[in-house]
Amino acid sequence: MENKEEEKLPVVIGASIFDIKISICDDDIPITMDGAMYKGKQPIQTAGGVGKNLAESIYKLYGKINFISVIGDDIMGESLLQLLPEALRCNVEKMHGYPTASRTTIVDKNGDVKLKLCDMEIYNVDMIRTHTNLLYLACVIIIDGHLPVR
Repeated sequence: MENKEEEKLPVVIGASIFDIKISICDDDIPITMDGAMYKGKQPIQTAGGVGKNLAESIYKLYGKINFISVIGDDIMGESLLQLLPEALRCNVEKMHGYPTASRTTIVDKNGDVKLKLCDMEIYNVDMIRTHTNLLYLACVIIIDGHLPVR
């Protein structure tokens, strides 16, 4: 029986973010947020994050990849998983006690970004420690440098 060497795949470690973009339709957006209500368009929900974007691009070019990321055990995490290509889901782990990383971007009617609200509390080194076996077998390792430092 032949010993077949395991295939060395690229590994991307990084953020999976539930992105929401909301467009404000009003002409006048105040500089100071005062709690007023403004007319907006239907929010657009997408899967984002530098790590996810890199992993998806490499997957589309190369065909196989190991993407290491985390989501919360919540509705946004479930929605985010469904937005990810199936090939990227196998090493995305659910972390209990943390919300899924999210970013809400508010743009004006011209598409210019006016405000971004982000919650990235879920990211830490533990997401790497649980997948060290993939790192040893990688042909290349790419790390999302935008992960927050704790």
